[in-house]
Amino acid sequence: RDALEDVKNRLTNGVPVEKVFDDVRREGDLVLVRLLKRWNILGEGNTFLRDNWYDFIDNFSEGFARVRDKTKGYNLINREGKEICNRWYDNVGSFSEGFAAVKDDNKGCNFINREGKEISDRWYDEVWSFDNGFAVV
Repeated sequence: RDALEDVKNRLTNGVPVEKVFDDVRREGDLVLVRLLKRWNILGEGNTFLRDNWYDFIDNFSEGFARVRDKTKGYNLINREGKEICNRWYDNVGSFSEGFAAVKDDNKGCNFINREGKEISDRWYDEVWSFDNGFAVV
């Protein structure tokens, strides 16, 4: 908590983000920041988009980024920082043609759409990203 308060104070006093955080990645108008091995996103006015911090935030693809929480698994967030899946998966791929592959170790593999909804009731041993409207399953 004290470290976070220090970060907020330094940001409001004009200290450049590169001097406040352990790592900084820019994604258009967003800034992905790492502090004490955890990641978050700075939006407008140097405010955090998420209350919780992640172990990892991937680059954005088709408007979404894969995130990892070591206690929960993987999810996807949009550019506003909102988690789009109503559950966590054992792995999540990047979006391709509007769909992302997801893996549940107990069920198998499936795809989700941009709303985070699984597109099929059927689960497969393996899936490959969509290409020209088709995916190998």
